[in-house]
Amino acid sequence: MNIRNPVIAAAALAMACAGSAAAAEPGQGTPTYRPGHDTSVEFPEPRKATRKDGAFVPPRNVAMVTPGMTKNQIYTLLDVPHFHEGVFFVRKWNYILNFYTGNGDEYVSCQYQIRFDKKARVENTYFREPECASLLDRLLAPEVVTVAGPATPAKPAKTYRFNFAFDSAAIDDQGHATLRQVAEEVRGGDYREVIVTGFTDTMGDTEYNDALAARRAAASANALRSMVGEVPVYARASRDLEVPTGSQKRELRNRQVLIELYTTAVERPAPVTRR
Repeated sequence: MNIRNPVIAAAALAMACAGSAAAAEPGQGTPTYRPGHDTSVEFPEPRKATRKDGAFVPPRNVAMVTPGMTKNQIYTLLDVPHFHEGVFFVRKWNYILNFYTGNGDEYVSCQYQIRFDKKARVENTYFREPECASLLDRLLAPEVVTVAGPATPAKPAKTYRFNFAFDSAAIDDQGHATLRQVAEEVRGGDYREVIVTGFTDTMGDTEYNDALAARRAAASANALRSMVGEVPVYARASRDLEVPTGSQKRELRNRQVLIELYTTAVERPAPVTRR
């Protein structure tokens, strides 16, 4: 990853992670699949690219590239590959993608690779630099608005929870069943607001987990919005733990969303920053 501005790379990434979370609203929705990072994946040297300066691509376009897509669909999102790669019988496309960090005109350049299966459909995607995978998550994280809470916090009338697989924001069958139960309760009751909070366990770095918690909340909130009509549904991320553990510990009960139903309007919550 190259930082294009006379600043220290570490500082730039820190500012990107801290200042870019407002790039996408939860309601806009993106797939839960994200590019991976694998040291065994080989990338071409940037000097061999046909577009050595790369291309500025909206982060959302990169997030829309998922397994099963065709090369024509990739063209629509990212245009042609940036190295000497054709269309037929080609199993890899490579790009140099530029992302603004949120710090003025500063941006980073990331090498990105798409791998196709024998049917010429997307099989996997990868970033060369692990920092780029984390940065993409930051740029796609739902906006969190920090507001002053009420003197006496309102208490939810009902709460629901369900869990997620490790390192995933995909809602499983149990989760969908819980969401249908919540929607039925909201439609049949006198509820004013629904607040959905996403959580993770302590495995992985904090910034990545913050984005993953936000994705879990956004995915659940988006599903609920389509089922509850005009009742507002808000999403947020939290670092609280259902089951206290040390760092770098997998714990299913901490990989969850909490859904709270309120009969009175409450202020949109700020994220909890305690681990």
